[in-house]
Amino acid sequence: MGKSNAAVKNWISVKERFADFYNGTVFDGRQVVRAEELQKISD
Repeated sequence: MGKSNAAVKNWISVKERFADFYNGTVFDGRQVVRAEELQKISD
């Protein structure tokens, strides 16, 4: 894995960031994905 991929993976591993990013890009900012409903899976 390249350095940039590792940085993105590390940044997006925070549930609140992932939810904000996903909601912003996929759902046009609507709060559909909630951080408290997410759970980490193994790599």
